[in-house]
Amino acid sequence: NEVAGAEEGEEEAESEGEDGDGEGGGDEGDGAEDGEIEDEHGLCLHLGDRRTEVIETHRRKWLAEKDFDWLLAHGFNAVRVPLGYWVVTGPTDGDLFVGPALQHVDRAVDLAEKCGLQVVLDLHGNPGGESGEAPCGRKSAKWNENHWRREEALRVLAHLAGRYASRPGVVGIQVANEPAGNCNMIALCDWYERAIQTIRSAGMGAERVAVVLPVYWYDRLEEFLSIWGPRGNFMRYENVALDFHFYQCFGRGWEFMDHREHLRVVQRHGCVLRSLPGAVVGEWSLARPPHVLATDDMEREFANAQLEAYSAASHGWFFWTYSDQADHWDLGTCCERCWFSPDAISSRSTDAGRADPPGAFA
Repeated sequence: NEVAGAEEGEEEAESEGEDGDGEGGGDEGDGAEDGEIEDEHGLCLHLGDRRTEVIETHRRKWLAEKDFDWLLAHGFNAVRVPLGYWVVTGPTDGDLFVGPALQHVDRAVDLAEKCGLQVVLDLHGNPGGESGEAPCGRKSAKWNENHWRREEALRVLAHLAGRYASRPGVVGIQVANEPAGNCNMIALCDWYERAIQTIRSAGMGAERVAVVLPVYWYDRLEEFLSIWGPRGNFMRYENVALDFHFYQCFGRGWEFMDHREHLRVVQRHGCVLRSLPGAVVGEWSLARPPHVLATDDMEREFANAQLEAYSAASHGWFFWTYSDQADHWDLGTCCERCWFSPDAISSRSTDAGRADPPGAFA
């Protein structure tokens, strides 16, 4: 199950942040450090009256058929398309995002289907944000769980699922990206159950479309399983995949590990994935702290170890990301430097010993 992350339009744009100019409903200074734009809402604030023109131009030009052809030629078979709620319904509650803009998602799906690539639609930015971090589209130091407008998010998911239920290339829908680590797990599981039911009721059946639920951070997996399992949800809900993001660069702990220790962590992740009935590694990269001093051979070893480990996930993996300014996050650079190759990518499918679930990204 070789899969690569691809960004739709500006949803994870390079320029991000809030500049706190007082326009809209945001808190002054949220999303900006020393005037740097950190999130999409901040970019919209910065652009002012030009935001629709600039962002719509970017959306039209961001992806082309050649991008999907390149992914296919390099051994990938699926793209994860992150989008904010405003792309589906337009901005609400005083947000200044530009939307709706589903015509650009339509185009991405069209291009993917034309090339034979599968698509996972990822509601990367929920209404109010699933955290106060920039990936939700609006960074805020004052965010708390009550800001996450979950009822509205269900309506967004219903709209998204209904629109793409008949598209053969759309094989997955992710309900959120990275919920804050302090979200109440019982309430989160309650909402996940409702999200699954909403998506299925909108016409995305389990025989073809997977529902992806983020377990974030990874160290909350045991807590999640202690709630989800006793409810009987692994048997009740078919074709559901738990989403993990395996990065080995965020946090001080990684700064004390050498190359071999990083490889051992990857192996442990593979064991965890193999133990779960449904899982996908929704994001990973080759980024590590600079003290590792990795040679090209070490980069290839790290890449191959991850490819091997993540093949244990029933629903495959997505590399983050298709395009980035930093080498270890940029798919093209990783391929150009031969840190992994099409042969290495295409040879790593799901474990031969386990059957693909219906709707697996394969």
